[in-house]
Amino acid sequence: MLAEIDKGLLFFINLKLGNPVLDHLFILLSDQRILFAILGLIVAVMIIRKVPHTGNMIILSLIGIALTDPICSQILKKLVMRPRPCHAGLQLREIIECGGLYGFPSNHAANCAVVAYIVGRFRHRLILFMWLLAVAVGISRIYLGKHYPSDILAGYLFGVLMGMAVLWVRRKIAYPRNRSHADMAKGSSGDVIR
Repeated sequence: MLAEIDKGLLFFINLKLGNPVLDHLFILLSDQRILFAILGLIVAVMIIRKVPHTGNMIILSLIGIALTDPICSQILKKLVMRPRPCHAGLQLREIIECGGLYGFPSNHAANCAVVAYIVGRFRHRLILFMWLLAVAVGISRIYLGKHYPSDILAGYLFGVLMGMAVLWVRRKIAYPRNRSHADMAKGSSGDVIR
């Protein structure tokens, strides 16, 4: 049942919505150079405006991508081994070259989600924009026949989890003394201080 819904959404987005304007738009949205240019513009504005914590946001976003991208492409895709729709023998519009054999989860979606999550935690004003960009990228991957909708959703979920993990580790490193009252009553050996 879920597989049929997945295919139905894929066919609707790839076949029924197909037109030359969307072809060009979604090719652009799938191009990682364009995404980095958009993010670079946002960062440049933040630096010019001297927005606090911009450096931390950039570094943590890069760490998030540096972890998310290889885990998706080198581990998860090889574990799941789900062929991309364009490699599965489906009758789709092939707008651009299909790419690698496996597509679950989507690296594009995971990378967009990890950045959207981290940037959103630093700059609440950018949450809506970052997630609209992530959704547009996800739809572009379906439109281009590179991913099933479930590949995109799994990528978003993994990206958010990675973003949460990166920020959790940052908090533990940056604020190691931020402990509860019970922890503060203990000495270094774990004994309660009297």
